[in-house]
Amino acid sequence: MAKKASISITDVLSKYKANNETEMLSTGSLTLDQVLGGGTNKGSMYVFWGEQGSGKSTCASQIVRTYCREGKKVLFIDAEKALNNIQQDSFGLTPYIENGQLVILNVDNFVELTEIVKASANDDFDFELVVLDSITSVHVFQDVEDFDILSNQPAQHAKQSQGVLTLMRTIFTNKGITSIIIAHARANITMQATPYTPDNKMAGGFALRHIPDVLLQVKAGAKLKRDNGEVYGQIVRVTAEKNKFAVPFNTKEVELIFGRGISMRDEIIKMSIKYGFITTGGGGIY
Repeated sequence: MAKKASISITDVLSKYKANNETEMLSTGSLTLDQVLGGGTNKGSMYVFWGEQGSGKSTCASQIVRTYCREGKKVLFIDAEKALNNIQQDSFGLTPYIENGQLVILNVDNFVELTEIVKASANDDFDFELVVLDSITSVHVFQDVEDFDILSNQPAQHAKQSQGVLTLMRTIFTNKGITSIIIAHARANITMQATPYTPDNKMAGGFALRHIPDVLLQVKAGAKLKRDNGEVYGQIVRVTAEKNKFAVPFNTKEVELIFGRGISMRDEIIKMSIKYGFITTGGGGIY
C-alpha cells in the first residue's frame, strides 16, 4: 500500500513559487543598456567573454562604478591581480574602496573561490554586486606542488567552473545578488573546420553558456587616435549571444576610452545627432 504524502500540493506551490519580479539598474552606458535590454537585473548572472584587450574588464568596471554611485556595495574578486592602484584611480573607484562600498579580494584557486561563495549565503553578506575577473584565471590546483603538467587541466577546470557557477547562481539568485563573470577566449580547435567556423571560442566549457542569464561577447575594433596619432581608445563591439531579458544577438558598438571607460556624455551627443535631436555644421553642434 502506497504511503500517503505528508506534504500537500498547496505547501509545495507555496515553497517553490517562482519570483519573476525584476529590479533593473543602468550600467552607466546607454549603449550597453540597449544591448542588455535596459540594464542589469537584480539577482541575475552576466558573462563577458572575449580576447585579451577587448574591453571585458573595462565594461565590468563601468558597471561597478555605476553601482557604487547608486550607494550599493560591490565585491570584486580579482583572480588576475590586475585591479591595482593605478586602475582603481583611473576608473574612479578609489573613493568607494576607501569608504567600504567596494571590497577587492584576491583568489588563486577554486577552493578559495568556493569559500567566498559559500560565505555569501550568510545573513551579514550585504553586497549587491559580485564581479569575478576572471574565472579562466582561477587555478584548479590548490598548491604549486600539486600541479601536474601532464594532467588533464582543461577538463578539470571546466568541471570546477561548472560547480562554482552553479553554486553562485543558486545562492545569488535567492539573495538577489547580481553577478558578473569575466571569461577569456581560446583558439577554436576542431577537426571539422569550415570557412564559417569562428577563430576562437569561450574557454571554460559549455557551463559558462548554459548557467548565466546573459552571455556577452566583447570584440575590439578600430583604434581611436588623436590628430598627432596618439591612441586613446578603441571601438568595442558587444553582442548578446544569449539574453533572457531582451532580444538576443543584439549588437552595438561603443567607444571605450582607455583608463576612463565609456563616456555617457559622448554617447548622448552621438545618439542625439543620430536621431536628429541636434545637428552638426561647420561651426559645431546646433
